[in-house]
Amino acid sequence: MHAASATKPKSGLWHWSPADAGDGRLAGLDELCQAAAVAGLDYIAFKSHDGANDRYLTDAQLERAKTACAAHGLGFVLWQYVYAVRPPSEEAAGFAATVGKFKPDFVFIDVEVEYERAKAPVSRQYAQAFRAHLPHFPATIAPLGRADLHPGIDWKAWHDHGFSVAPQAYECESRQLTPAACAKSFAQLWPVNQQWTVVGLHKGSLGRLDGAQLAASLKGLPLVNVSGWYSGDFTADQLRGIATHAGPAPTPPLPAFSVKTAQRQLVACGFHVEVTGELDDHTREALKYFQTGWCGAKGFDQCDGKLTPATRLALAYAARNKGSLGPKAKNFTYQEFRLDNRGDPRVRRAVGLAAQAYRDKFGPTTILRSASSREHNKAVGGAPDSRHLFPDHWDAIDVSPQNRNVDEIRALRRFTGVGHHAASGLVDHLDLRTGYGPDEPNVFPDH
Repeated sequence: MHAASATKPKSGLWHWSPADAGDGRLAGLDELCQAAAVAGLDYIAFKSHDGANDRYLTDAQLERAKTACAAHGLGFVLWQYVYAVRPPSEEAAGFAATVGKFKPDFVFIDVEVEYERAKAPVSRQYAQAFRAHLPHFPATIAPLGRADLHPGIDWKAWHDHGFSVAPQAYECESRQLTPAACAKSFAQLWPVNQQWTVVGLHKGSLGRLDGAQLAASLKGLPLVNVSGWYSGDFTADQLRGIATHAGPAPTPPLPAFSVKTAQRQLVACGFHVEVTGELDDHTREALKYFQTGWCGAKGFDQCDGKLTPATRLALAYAARNKGSLGPKAKNFTYQEFRLDNRGDPRVRRAVGLAAQAYRDKFGPTTILRSASSREHNKAVGGAPDSRHLFPDHWDAIDVSPQNRNVDEIRALRRFTGVGHHAASGLVDHLDLRTGYGPDEPNVFPDH
């Protein structure tokens, strides 16, 4: 969750109720979800734990909340308040178990005065224990206010264990707690464009900020995520204020000549698009499959067909290098992976990287067949559930020359499916099917 936001941040609402334990804590749940959805929010965060073992919402209530979020098209998020009354490892373990059970989109840990006053290294203990249970789960601490006002909390321990930060910027309580001031105070560890923030929707000592004030306070901050603290009282105007926060200055629309350049680069990579300067559906689809196959230093997190700066750089590289799949598969081109050997390229990044490993080891290699439509697959005598099938699998290649045996492919440790000629044992088919590992691939006679 450390990636910077290139567009409007996600926005959400923290749910909390002053009601005693019981059904009252979720009173008005459907109305709350509807209001959030109408305002354009992305998620609602529900409190599940007070410390280690005290549950704020029961499993049954969390299930109900998750169902309500899904019904209104909202993400489901959990949060925990930590106290260090019980060992932090127990706090982390209790929360991690609930996270594993309900699988929220991400979580917040509300770290405040109790962790600052504790004498033991409680931040490091919690962070280590949480990561022992959930090594890569997206988790964000939500401390109160500014880092410099709470020097007793070991911020570096959280940062070093992969937690994001979402300071509670309660400008309604103090002019010293604006989102910008809070973000600046944490910038030494978390650059502002990697931070989240929580704003107060409640009536604080300075009153209540309306939607326009909230939006103005957030304007221009390149935050990843903006959410509002809910205590049973908010206005639709406030929700709109955080949902419409524009974030960083938007990238201006691409001029027509830039779209034309991208279209020409796609054509150079083997895609059939018209060079019109219009970012039409055909161009977006081509961009999507270009992104899917890109073998640069890293792949695209989202293959969404958007002409992002990273996509433009990748296109320029590919077109400049005769349609190359990218620096990590520099000897392969998109054109070698055409659908049915004549259509637009259809290749997954993982297939391109594995094919490059094969070519690096065994020398010049021709791709005889990769992705196939059902019609083409039937015409060439492919199996009904062939790994070549697009869009079902398309994770297979047939190679030439066919002069390698199964043991040589197993030693390569890249493919999980290996087809060979029954008589000679020489390999002609390679794929990345699930359920098998590269050390023990599924080996079968293909001819």
